Amino acid sequence: MATTTKSKTDRLLHEVLQEVREVRALVEPISHAYRASRVTKGTVKKLPTGLRQALREVREGKISGPFDTVDEFMAHLTKK
Repeated sequence: MATTTKSKTDRLLHEVLQEVREVRALVEPISHAYRASRVTKGTVKKLPTGLRQALREVREGKISGPFDTVDEFMAHLTKK
């Protein structure tokens, strides 16, 4: 029984670590773009328009989710 529990725990840990890697791969480019957009030596580098708009919408609270199922997402869309 202990071996089965350990293998389940190892498998779950592996899955969680894989998801963390996937999320990190999505977030790091945004993080690098943000850092690159900061003022350096008197010049300003702008973020891409779509990313600036997305960040503005997050600040304004215009985001939804996360949704656990497609049905929840579709129900949210039909409410608007």
